[in-house]
Amino acid sequence: MARSGVLPKKLEVYVPLRTTRTSEQDEEEEESGDLEEEEEEEEEGEEGEEDEGEEQREEEEDEGEGERKDIGDPEDVVVQLLVHGVPLDNLGLKFHGGPEDLQDLLDSLGEPDPSSEPRPWDCITTLSLSFGDEQWDEPNAMESLLLRLPATITSLDLRIPDSYIVLPAGPMYDEPMLWFPEAFAKNLTSLSVTCTWGIQHVFSMLEHCANLEVLTLTLQTGWEGGWEVDYLEWLDVRSPIPQIKLPKVHTLRLRQSSPEAVSYLRFMEAPLLANLDFEFTNSEWYYGLPFDAGLWIFLTTGSKCGARLTSLRLTGIRINAKRFCLILAKLPALACLKLEDVSFDEGDHLFRRLRKRFTSTSSAAKGSPQPTPFLSKLRVLELIDRYDDDMINEDSEHDLIRFLGAWCSRSTDSGGQKELTVGYHDQKHFSPLQYSSAYNSHILKSLKRNGTRVNIFQT
Repeated sequence: MARSGVLPKKLEVYVPLRTTRTSEQDEEEEESGDLEEEEEEEEEGEEGEEDEGEEQREEEEDEGEGERKDIGDPEDVVVQLLVHGVPLDNLGLKFHGGPEDLQDLLDSLGEPDPSSEPRPWDCITTLSLSFGDEQWDEPNAMESLLLRLPATITSLDLRIPDSYIVLPAGPMYDEPMLWFPEAFAKNLTSLSVTCTWGIQHVFSMLEHCANLEVLTLTLQTGWEGGWEVDYLEWLDVRSPIPQIKLPKVHTLRLRQSSPEAVSYLRFMEAPLLANLDFEFTNSEWYYGLPFDAGLWIFLTTGSKCGARLTSLRLTGIRINAKRFCLILAKLPALACLKLEDVSFDEGDHLFRRLRKRFTSTSSAAKGSPQPTPFLSKLRVLELIDRYDDDMINEDSEHDLIRFLGAWCSRSTDSGGQKELTVGYHDQKHFSPLQYSSAYNSHILKSLKRNGTRVNIFQT
C-alpha cells in the first residue's frame, strides 16, 4: 500500500475488561423468560402483542450484554478499524487485562489475505502495548503472540505490570520470563520498555535485537533494594547475567530509574553509542559512588563507547564533581552536555573544576608535553535548576562565569555555533548571571559576539 506524501496516522485505543456469560447466568435468564411468557399469555390482544415485542427487544439486549462479539463491543470496533479503517502507521493498544486480551484481538483479526490489499493492521510500523495490573496466566506466552504481530513493526513501546503481579515469586524471581523471538526482534530499530522487573528479565528481551538503534528503559523501582549493587552481585553469582550485544544502538535513555541502575549497563556492549540521556527519580539521598563507578565502567570497559559519545544529559542526580570531571575527560567527542537538577557534594563545585581543566589545557608552556584536550568539541551547554539552587547559587556563580569565559575564549574543534542555556531557580541569582558586573557583562557579550546563542531564564 503506497502512501508516499501522506502524513503518518496514529490511533490509540483502550480495550476495557470484557465480561463473559456463564451457564448459571444463562439458566437464570431462561427461567426468568419462561415466567414472563406465562404472564404475557394471560394478557389481552394488543397489549399482549406490545408486550411480546418489548420482550423480544429485551431478550436481544440481554443476550448482547455478556457476549464477546457484539457490534458494540470495543474489541469489535477495534477490529473493524484495523481491518477496514484508514491507513495507520502508529497504533497504541491499552488493555485492562493481560496477554490473553491481546490474543483475543489477534484471533479476531485473523491472518492477512495475500490476494487482497493489505489491511491497516498489516502496515503498522509503530506499536504501543500496555497491560493492566492483572495476574498473567502465562507470562512467557507473550513470545508466541509477538510472532503474530505484523512484520512491518520496527518500533515497539511495551509497558508491563508490576513484577509482584506477573512474576511467580515477585522481583526476586531470577529466571527470565519474557523473550523476544529472533524473527520479531531482528526487525526492531526502536524499543521502549517500562517495568519494575529485574534487569535480567529486561536483558532477555534484548538478546536478539541486533538491529536496534534507539533504546529507552524506564526501570521503575517496584521494591526496596531492587537496584542495589549488592543485589546485582548476588544475582550475577546465582544466575550469571549474559553480555548483551547491541552493535547498532546510537541512543540510550533511562527514565524514572534509580541511579544504581547504571551499574547494570556494564553488561551491555554498544560500541556505536553516541547519545546518553538519563533521568533519575528519588535520588535526593543518593551520594553517587555507585553511579559514578557504574557510568565509568560502562563508558570505558562495558560499552566501550566513551571515545564516540557526542551527547550526555543527566537529570535528577547528586554526583561527585571531581569524579564527574574525570568521566568528562574520557569523552573527547562530547559536543553536547546537559545537566538538569544536578547537585554536587558540598564545597565541591563543578564549574571551578571545569574552569581549571579548561585553563590547564590551554596554557601549557611551549616545549612541554601538551595535555589531552578537555571537551575540545563542546558546542552545546545546558545548565538548569528547576526546583532548587543546588547547581547555580551564590557559591558557584562566580566560577560559572569564569568557566564560561574560558569556554568562550576557546574555539571548538567541531566548529558550528555554540549554544548556552542557563535556567536558574532563585530570583536573586539572576542579576549576577546577567550584567551586574563589568566582567560578567564582558563574558556574556563575548559569547554573543562570537556567535554563541545565549538563553538565560528563571525556571
